[in-house]
Formats: sequence, structure tokens, C-alpha cells
Amino acid sequence: MKPGLPQFVSEDLNLFQRMGLALAAGGLTVLTLPPFSWLIAVPVAFSVLFIVLRNISTSRAFLVGWAFGLGQFGIGISWIAESFYVDAERFGALAIPAVAGLSAGLAIFPGMAAMLFAAIMQRRAVGGIAAGLLFATCWVATEWLRGHVLTGFPWNLAAYALVDYAALRQPAAWVGSYGLGFLTVFIGILPGVLTVAAPKRRAPVLVLFAVAVAGFWVGGALRSGQDVPPTDVALRIVQGNVPQVEKWVPGSRQRTLEKYLGLSAQPGRFDLLLWPETAFPGFLDEDAAARARISAALPDGRILLTGAPDRVEGDGGTRYFNTVQAYDAAARF
Repeated sequence: MKPGLPQFVSEDLNLFQRMGLALAAGGLTVLTLPPFSWLIAVPVAFSVLFIVLRNISTSRAFLVGWAFGLGQFGIGISWIAESFYVDAERFGALAIPAVAGLSAGLAIFPGMAAMLFAAIMQRRAVGGIAAGLLFATCWVATEWLRGHVLTGFPWNLAAYALVDYAALRQPAAWVGSYGLGFLTVFIGILPGVLTVAAPKRRAPVLVLFAVAVAGFWVGGALRSGQDVPPTDVALRIVQGNVPQVEKWVPGSRQRTLEKYLGLSAQPGRFDLLLWPETAFPGFLDEDAAARARISAALPDGRILLTGAPDRVEGDGGTRYFNTVQAYDAAARF
């Protein structure tokens, strides 16, 4: 038995067993996110990964981290398969390969975090709280990379575990999503640090964990309880709930537009009208007739904000974007 390792991670635990534990822990992270938001799953998932990364080579650490990411994304983004079933006859067979391929690719980032952590641990031999800080730093650094390289894919960040907790999400006002993610992961792996720490070093870790959790909660509660000056901007938020299988059917665009215009014209004052992403199923900035109908329905001085796809022709071909577009009563945007 290697010193400092808990009983379930023995020196005889091979690579595939470590990857299996990491895979299960990665899948568990889905329960940390809305609509579940199980906070208890945060220390369990990340502490397991922290522990199984101890005392292994950088190449094996990458595979263990990749397995964690495969569990994390394989379940966490499985919902994108639904888009392939909108036209199941043509695209349904691509759903599983698309989810599996995207998950395997995104899992490279947790793999990089694990490899970087293992590499520094081998050279610096840090332990205790310092090891926890190192792990959280490596994790958030690769989350940042995931959110920026190859157009970026910043979904299911560690910080999202706190979305449903008003007090706990308050630090995002100062440190942003990645800073909040660092705090979430660092505090979350302290039980793992406590597990592998030498007996005489466990007291400081336990005290830090208790103080961090209490400070996080109390400080956030005080900030969220502060009075916020009221605004005089009146919002009207419209959700047509048009089924995906109907929204994109040729010929249904006008019915969808009429539904949103009808809901938007309900009695009552508003300054800003909000429609969701692709409320208009098409390139709204290219449809002059649709824009004219929208503008005619907007009172003077009122603005519509909506998500809409866009495309730009260039030397390299057509480039597509997801945009937020604003229109006023004069059809300007």
C-alpha cells in the first residue's frame, strides 16, 4: 500500500480501474448541474479524480482525465442528439456518433488538466492544500482553453454547479465564471486532499474546508441580501414553445412568426421585448417582409431583442454565426 493513498486506491489498482473510477466520477458531475444541482456531488466527483491521479505517470494521467471527461460530456451533452431527431429519417443515425465524437474530443481538455497536474506533481512533489490549489488551477486553465479554442465550447463549466444557489454564485460578480469555477473545484477537492493527507496535516485542511464553505455561504448571503435599486425598464418575455419538429418544416415560418407577434401584442406596457433563440426560424436580417411585420408591431421607442442565425460571405466561403439582433419600430438594427 502506498503511503497517503486511501484503501480503495491501492498500488495494485491498474490503469483501467482508475479510468473506470474516473469515468463514473465524470458522469457524476452531471448531477452537479441544473436541473439537479446536487452540491454533494461536487466534492465526490472531483475528489475521486484528484485521488486516482496520485502517483501515476503523465501519459496515464491524461487517459484518466480523458475518461473523466468522457463521462462528463457523454452524459452532459447527450441532449444535443435531439436535434438529429428533428428529421430522424435523414439524420437520426448520426445522433449517437455525433455525441460520442464530440464527447471524446471535449474530453481531451480534462485529459490535459490531469496530465499537467501529474507532470507538475512529479517535478515539484507538492502536497496537501498546495496540491489542491494546483489541481484547481490546472482544471480551470483547461476550462478556459475549452471555452476559447476552435471557436470555443464553454458549456457545463464547474461554476454552473452553483447557478441555483443565490448565495454561492455571488463571487462571480468579482471573479467571473472561471474564477468561480476555480473556487468550486478547489473547495470541492478538499475532502480528497483530506483523504490522502498525512494524519498530522489533516487538521488544517479540515479547518480550511469548513471556513471556506461557511465564508462562501455567509458572504454570498450578505451580498445577495443587499437592496438593488429598481429599474424603470419594463420587459416583456415571449416564449412560443413551438415544437422543433414543426418549427423548421418548410412553410411553417409564417405561422411561427404570427404566433410570436400575437403573443407580443398582448395588452400592457413594455420597453424591451425579448424573443428566444431562433424564435424566427431563418435568417431574419435577410427577410425584409418579416422585419417589416415585426417593426409594425413595435410601438415607437420599443426594441425587440432576439437570437437569430446569420451568415457572411467571404473568400473562404460562407461563414455562419449565432447572433443577438435588435430591431426598433423603424426596422433598424
